[in-house]
Amino acid sequence: MESGVQPQRMGLSPEDRDAFEAYAEEWISQCLDRDWDALVERLTNDVVFLPPDEPAVIGKAAGAPLLLPKLRVAGSNPVARLGVTESAARV
Repeated sequence: MESGVQPQRMGLSPEDRDAFEAYAEEWISQCLDRDWDALVERLTNDVVFLPPDEPAVIGKAAGAPLLLPKLRVAGSNPVARLGVTESAARV
């Protein structure tokens, strides 16, 4: 590295950080409320699902039928599977 040249610091702007946190809060809220249709609507058209021992499933239209039945299973709570309690998730 040349003398006097400083590496650029990469990171999120405060606005980007706020937008990311808001998106994550909405995602967690939809999981806790079990609003699976709204959760799937948040997916992009190029989302990639990687089911175990199966080929990748690419796209919202292809992935939603794979994802929704698993989410709708009684008692399914992906937030809890991540080790986040409802009270911690809603803070």
